[in-house]
Amino acid sequence: QNRAESAIREHKKHVRRIMSKTKASQKLWDYCGTYVADIRSRIAHNTPRLNGRTPYEVVTGETPDISEWLDFDWYQPVWYWDPAVFPADVKKIGRWLGVAHRVGQAL
Repeated sequence: QNRAESAIREHKKHVRRIMSKTKASQKLWDYCGTYVADIRSRIAHNTPRLNGRTPYEVVTGETPDISEWLDFDWYQPVWYWDPAVFPADVKKIGRWLGVAHRVGQAL
């Protein structure tokens, strides 16, 4: 059996657990998969080859910053400002699907 198969199995179980708990649409499974992959790469696992370090730390050499994942749960309702209605921004409600890695921090 391939060593990666157990990690993939755990990843899928985590995605299914979150999707079931939040009752999110099945169309969003890929966003949940990305969220789970981001989380799992930044937490330590009981793997002897990692020596108590996170996979992210082993690859980059840097300690991961998990603060972006602490404010919201996946698929949690959030308020945001829609700048499309210029000049008066409109406050709307949406769902948090994960960290936007390629967008600046507005908080």
